[in-house]
Amino acid sequence: MLRRSRRTLQFVAATSLMVTAATACNAAAKTDASDSASGGSGTSFTLVTPDAVGQNEFLKLAVTGVKAAAKTHDGTEKVYESTDTASQQQNVQAAVDAGPSVIVLVGFEFADLVAQQAKAHPKQQFLMIDACTTKTFKNVTCAVFREHEGVYLAGAEAGFLSRSGKVGAVDVLDTPQFRRYSDPFAAGAKKVAAKTSASTRFVGGQSPFDDSARAKEQANSLLAKGTDQIMAAAAAGNYGVFEAAKAKGAFAYGVDVNQCVSSPARSSTT
Repeated sequence: MLRRSRRTLQFVAATSLMVTAATACNAAAKTDASDSASGGSGTSFTLVTPDAVGQNEFLKLAVTGVKAAAKTHDGTEKVYESTDTASQQQNVQAAVDAGPSVIVLVGFEFADLVAQQAKAHPKQQFLMIDACTTKTFKNVTCAVFREHEGVYLAGAEAGFLSRSGKVGAVDVLDTPQFRRYSDPFAAGAKKVAAKTSASTRFVGGQSPFDDSARAKEQANSLLAKGTDQIMAAAAAGNYGVFEAAKAKGAFAYGVDVNQCVSSPARSSTT
């Protein structure tokens, strides 16, 4: 699968476009000794993640993209990894205070924070990935994906392959952002096999983006009811879903990168 390279290129392209829009090299930006790259252009990129990167493949792509953008522009990059709401706020403020050429933020969690900071700091360029502010700002660029289209096709595949007529999904949270995976998956399956039934479970808890154990529990609850095709949209918890699917001989479908390589189950990547 080429999903990983395509997503990385999208991150690089979006970030590179922001450099063109940013004010001339942002001469007032501070240079932090912990920046992981050095260069002569003065172009600086700061990435703020909503959670620790860890095994989250989507956040790994963001890190790769920012590093590639910095290398392309002979600049520097810095990554702030958040762990909760408080650290998200602190990291965004720290990024704004440092004044890089572009601040990149991944996830819907930052929509309100970016809106506040964009209004207060009109000369600071922001790039939001996988989300956007409700109001339009001249200094905010948003990059979103049509993941629901690929998931719909995966659902159609699941509908053809299912022997039980039951498909399911494990999402991070019960929000529209993640329903963009489970709902199209169910719709695709029902399109090719009208009698297919679909169920969705949610990881939730204190660490929904990084909880393989809870994701595995939710997958097992689906498998116990006869589900033999599972869409995994549980971030780092996908590996728990894959383990559960393997134990029952079910098919699992991953996201963002080619997870077939790391999945012990019979799997496909959307």
